[in-house]
Amino acid sequence: FSGFQIGKTRRDREAMHDIRMLGKIIPKNSIVRIHTEMWNDWTLHCNMMRFYDISLSAGKDTFAYFISDNELNKPVPEDYRKMDVDLKKYSFYHL
Repeated sequence: FSGFQIGKTRRDREAMHDIRMLGKIIPKNSIVRIHTEMWNDWTLHCNMMRFYDISLSAGKDTFAYFISDNELNKPVPEDYRKMDVDLKKYSFYHL
């Protein structure tokens, strides 16, 4: 059965859609800031690194990009501006 599932993403479909979109925009080897509450979002962490060599940081350091989970409803750090990207689960910001 598992052989027929290759290439199909059912679990975390919205997250995987967003990760593919973000991977097209964010340069390889970048570090992206996230909210501390997103630190355990392993789907985001693992797939950003696995497919795009993009690391995530929940610290206070400033990086060019910021990703927020829409369900958190938390304010985004100052100076980040929302980018118009077709995302479903996350929002994407740039300095």
